[in-house]
Amino acid sequence: MLTERQIDARRTGIGGSDMAAVLGIDPYKQSINVFFDKRPDLAQELGWVPDVVEGDAIDFGNYVEDPIAQLYAAKTGLKVRKSNVHHQHVECPWLLANIDRKVEGVKRGLEIKSVNWRLAHLWGEAGTDQVAEYYLPQIMHYMLVLDYPEWDAAVLIGGATDFRIYHIERDREWDDIILDGARDFWVNHVEAGIPPTIDLDHNSAHKLIRKVYHLVNDEQIELDASAIHWHEVLQQADSEAKRYKSIADNAKHHLQVLMGDAGRAFIPGISGAYQRTQRKRKGFTVEPTEFIEFRYGPKLK
Repeated sequence: MLTERQIDARRTGIGGSDMAAVLGIDPYKQSINVFFDKRPDLAQELGWVPDVVEGDAIDFGNYVEDPIAQLYAAKTGLKVRKSNVHHQHVECPWLLANIDRKVEGVKRGLEIKSVNWRLAHLWGEAGTDQVAEYYLPQIMHYMLVLDYPEWDAAVLIGGATDFRIYHIERDREWDDIILDGARDFWVNHVEAGIPPTIDLDHNSAHKLIRKVYHLVNDEQIELDASAIHWHEVLQQADSEAKRYKSIADNAKHHLQVLMGDAGRAFIPGISGAYQRTQRKRKGFTVEPTEFIEFRYGPKLK
């Protein structure tokens, strides 16, 4: 676990775990999340509520870091040691690195990961450099900051027997990508105090919009011309969704009637089966909560 001092130190620059979000390829968070991590003063001023990162997965990853490092050493015959140094790029002080391990005797680092089995398909075969795409910027970032030519990743998938070691070599094109992206983010956003825009095509867009625009005032505004396009897209999509839901419900009704009271039904030439199961659901009470409703009405003024 990080100490308060380590957390404060990480706010003075961009770390390896920030880089995928800064470059826009992290599937879980965006650069605006990183921005408010680095500028807690503005987070408080603008009412941004930080995400609380905790849970069994985080705890498990911390607990198994040492055993994974030991397994890597046993498999490769290499010695590794912890690196408690707060590394900093010699020319770009806002590029930071807190690495998992150093490999003794060579200029090589080791990244340690514990991965859920559901994400196994994102990782290539052991012995290659095919780490999950959103982890690659982190490793490339570390090689740039420490000026190392290579890095290994020791990955335990599913918390069991699927252990893979990857070897990644430094790529100068990645150096440029990281330097350019990090410099733009740090200078034009963090130092300037300007939050990055939300990527509306990202998986987290809905959640971020609720976090950023979490208040309702009495102001009435007129939107610009681009709103006409998105209004028409929304109305058409809603109409198509209702139409296809109606078609799907109708098809389901036909299949249910064909099954009658049967518990399971097969269709000739098609794998799988339809199944009817009697289930009971306990009653529950919904706790009071507040939320912002977003809707359109032709008679609203």
